[in-house]
Order: sequence, then C-alpha cells, then structure tokens
Amino acid sequence: MKTLVLTILMLFTIHFGIAQTDSVQVYIESETQIPYNGTYLVYHENGNLQIEANFVNGKAHGTYTEYYNDGTKKEVRNYNNGLFEGTWYRFSAEGNIIGLANFKNNKKHGNWVIYDEIAKRKVLVVYNEGKKVGTSYMYDESGLIVAEQSF
Repeated sequence: MKTLVLTILMLFTIHFGIAQTDSVQVYIESETQIPYNGTYLVYHENGNLQIEANFVNGKAHGTYTEYYNDGTKKEVRNYNNGLFEGTWYRFSAEGNIIGLANFKNNKKHGNWVIYDEIAKRKVLVVYNEGKKVGTSYMYDESGLIVAEQSF
C-alpha cells in the first residue's frame, strides 16, 4: 500500500506539471531582445483560448489560466515575479476540481490534494517550505483512509 501511495503522489506531480526550481525563467521578445511585458495568449486550433498569462519584465506574474479545447478551465495557477505562489487548481473536463496545490515563495507549502472525477478527495499531502510534513493520507471511494505515511 505504501508503494501505491508513493506512485499516486508521483503521478500527481507529473499530472499537475509542477516542478520546484530555484531559477526563474525570463521570456524575451525575439525581435527586440527585451523582456516581455503584457498578456500572453495562445489559442487552440478551433479558435478557443488555450492559455492566458501575464508577464512583467519577462517573468510570469499574476494568474495563469489554461483551458480545454471547449473553453472549460483546465488549470489556474499564480505567480509572483516568476515564482510559484498561492493556490493552484486543476479541473476535469467536466469542471470538477481534481487537484489543488499550494506554493509559498516558489516552494510547496500547505495542502496538496488529489480528487477523483466527481470531486471526492483521494490523496492529501501537507508541505512546509518544500518538505513533506505530518501525515499524508490516501482515501477510498467512501472517504475512508486506506493508507497513510508519516514524515
């Protein structure tokens, strides 16, 4: 069961597309070689918005939103001067929350929760300044704890 919990936690990190890094990416306009400022928009082939993000001095800043092909929100993240900050949400195509992650100053901090497609909690992990703390839990379909791991 411990292996299953670790596998699910690894899948959550991959699924959420979140990596913790100390470096900040700076986006430069190709024609002017000046750090990009403003709203960055990407569209799906069908014309619907795919990504909306804001940049200040070439660094992601504020809300980053990603959308499914049909225009439904897929993920909402927050940045502060290029660093991960605040609560990030991942949504199913039906609009249910399937993931929630918290960051503080570019480090995992607070609750990280994985939900199933009908928004029932499946996994809970708590971080403090980038390190797992306390006890992580895995839940069954009825909400009962089926596995736990202490850190």
